[in-house]
Amino acid sequence: MSDARKDIFSGRRINLIVSRTGVMNVITMTNTNQADEMNQTIAEIAARILGVETLATQNRDALDFHELAVWNIQRALEAAYEAGRAAK
Repeated sequence: MSDARKDIFSGRRINLIVSRTGVMNVITMTNTNQADEMNQTIAEIAARILGVETLATQNRDALDFHELAVWNIQRALEAAYEAGRAAK
């Protein structure tokens, strides 16, 4: 195992997120609180800007799929970017 790989797995929480399209993202969190804060911030942005009440799967198309204006998606992405910058 390479040194970089050892560093990734030593004492850190690794979240693997696989989207519905099969794209996998790896998010390395140093602790559970950091992951919880990130999820809370994302949920707040989704609710405030996108009008999405929950990001949890509801297993109903009417609740799991949303029609969104591109300018609102842009605002949400900008808010997420700024939240990430502020968290550093």
